Amino acid sequence: MGKLVGILFSLVIVAAVAAGAGWFWLNSAFTAEGPATPDGKPRVVMIERGSGAQAIATTLKEAGAIVDDGQFRLALRVREVLGDKPVMKAGEYEIKSGASMEAIVKELSEGSALQYAVIVPEGLTSQMILNLLVDREWKATG
Repeated sequence: MGKLVGILFSLVIVAAVAAGAGWFWLNSAFTAEGPATPDGKPRVVMIERGSGAQAIATTLKEAGAIVDDGQFRLALRVREVLGDKPVMKAGEYEIKSGASMEAIVKELSEGSALQYAVIVPEGLTSQMILNLLVDREWKATG
């Protein structure tokens, strides 16, 4: 009976050490600098309305903002279990070159999406306004 208790205690200690090491590794990856763009300019990433964590992670990976979408989802899941569930919002975002996963989640959670200024001249018809919006070359204002 004493050996069994000793073995179980050892297994609990090993599991606790492994969990601590896993958390340290995941948190280090989450807060570490992300991939940089070749020219140092930010990436523009579009997060579609209704996107879940998996779709957001895939979009960020395809844009080159994160390296591993699985690691990103795992970090979000662990944070959710610990009581910090970020609600990421849809929109078009400018992700800084080298931004950490933590910084990206913060930006998407704050909803600081790009904004565009539109001036519609008085007297235009709806069709003329639509044509103006479609033909316009957009530049973000914020």
